[in-house]
Amino acid sequence: MGNKISKIIDKMRNSPSSISFNEVRDVLVYLGYELSSNGGVHMIFRKPGHEHINIPFAKPIKKHYVKKVLETYEEEVID
Repeated sequence: MGNKISKIIDKMRNSPSSISFNEVRDVLVYLGYELSSNGGVHMIFRKPGHEHINIPFAKPIKKHYVKKVLETYEEEVID
C-alpha cells in the first residue's frame, strides 16, 4: 500500500470529521474506482463488479460517507 494511502486511512480511522473530498477520492482511485459525476453535487465512483459509491462534494465530508469508504477499503484490501 502506498504511504500516502496508509496515512489517509489512519486519518479516516482517527479523525473522520477532518477528511477532505480529495482524500476520499485518492483512496477510491487507489482501489480501482473511477470518478464520474451526475451533473450535480454528488460524485459517483464506479468499479466493474462492485456497487457504485455516491459521495456528495461537500466540505467537510460527513462522517458516514468516510465510514463507508473506510469499510469499502477494508473489505477490498482483505479480499
